[in-house]
Amino acid sequence: MIETKGFYVGVKEPVSLRRNLLESSKAIVQGLKDYEKLKLIREEKHKKILEFKDKINEILVLLSGLKEHFPKHELKKDVYVKRKTKKGKTKKVEIKKDEIEKLEKDLAEIESRLSSM
Repeated sequence: MIETKGFYVGVKEPVSLRRNLLESSKAIVQGLKDYEKLKLIREEKHKKILEFKDKINEILVLLSGLKEHFPKHELKKDVYVKRKTKKGKTKKVEIKKDEIEKLEKDLAEIESRLSSM
């Protein structure tokens, strides 16, 4: 068998070298600790997102049930709403059918966004 002979290398300033190694080890351990905290935060975020999606689905179900209870009828061409002014007099305000259709489109768009989540 072949024997290997060991050899020694002289290290200048061994105390500062040890200090540097310990400081770098400390930085690595701190980085690992921060990474574990990040993993916990990500898990919590994922749980909250799932909880949020469940709540949205529940709201959509309740909203569809609520829509069933509303009466279904067509609006007249010109709809007037009475509003009170500061002096106590009532004032008629005309709401155009175009505005109502626009609001219904906006509502449908919001519902589609909610359902896609």
